[in-house]
Amino acid sequence: MRAETLQYTIRIPDRQRVAYEIALPVRNPGPLSVDASWTGGRILAFRLESGPGAALRVRRSGPSPQRIEAEVGATAAASGAVWALSIHGLPAAGEGEGVLTIRLPDPPEEVVRREEAMRPPPPPPPAPDPWTLAREAPPGAAPDRVLLFERVEEFRALVVRSDGRMIPDPCRWNEDVLRYLAHWRDRSAAGIGIPAVSTSRFFRRLAEAARRIEALRTSKDPILAGPPPDESGRRRAWQTLREQPMRELERELDQLLEMVRNGFAPELEGLEWPTRLVSCMMACERYFDERVTLGESGALNAGIAKSQWPAALAAARALETLSTMSAPLQ
Repeated sequence: MRAETLQYTIRIPDRQRVAYEIALPVRNPGPLSVDASWTGGRILAFRLESGPGAALRVRRSGPSPQRIEAEVGATAAASGAVWALSIHGLPAAGEGEGVLTIRLPDPPEEVVRREEAMRPPPPPPPAPDPWTLAREAPPGAAPDRVLLFERVEEFRALVVRSDGRMIPDPCRWNEDVLRYLAHWRDRSAAGIGIPAVSTSRFFRRLAEAARRIEALRTSKDPILAGPPPDESGRRRAWQTLREQPMRELERELDQLLEMVRNGFAPELEGLEWPTRLVSCMMACERYFDERVTLGESGALNAGIAKSQWPAALAAARALETLSTMSAPLQ
């Protein structure tokens, strides 16, 4: 509810003394005001007092109109004391009539509501970047173009929130890869070009490495998936059998990193995401390997693998699809 607004009519008799006493039920902290106006030229004196002891006293006097303002503190409001407004005038010639308008402080919830109503509305959220939005292949698109759109969407859904913001990415490659894929997806829809042959070869090797890491993660083969045998002789034999495929996979990842650094794919030079993506895949591969050999508690990169591997695998699939697109018809 809003604060009370009290109105009184006062009579000013001719050649007689004026005397009024009005009790004010002040219940809330905040501003209190008294506006008084009257006809005639009589001089009136007003006194506002804050209950017993008059911790606050405000005086005004003079001809019409007059205004009194006071600030009610929290302690005074909580005391429950009744405030008093006194009006006095000496006997003088001339009669008149006056109106008092007294506005008591608003309750706290009303103050909050009013302040909130006065605040400007928050600005609308910025429109999401086009590359963060889902997009379907245009009608009549070739099957390889349709597949590219699907693969890009699979990756996008893993790295973009519903509000268009990127999901936090500790390896810092998700956004750049999505931008890259969306760029080529949109070019493919417009029938403009395909990546260079060297770029496509790199993407195919990247995707093959990702498949091998995924096979390591999901393998049921006891050589790859464990558990390591308890007996020492059998354990050494198990380690020997496991060593070759793991070395081959690690060597392939090292070669991918060298390809990026040595300019194997000139189109990718100057881009940071290829190195970061391969490094992220290497961290995931190490975790999937060590959780078998050392156990879950001893394996490094658990957090990275659990948060990044689904996106890395989806990105590799999308890049491979991009690498296999046919050249647009001229």
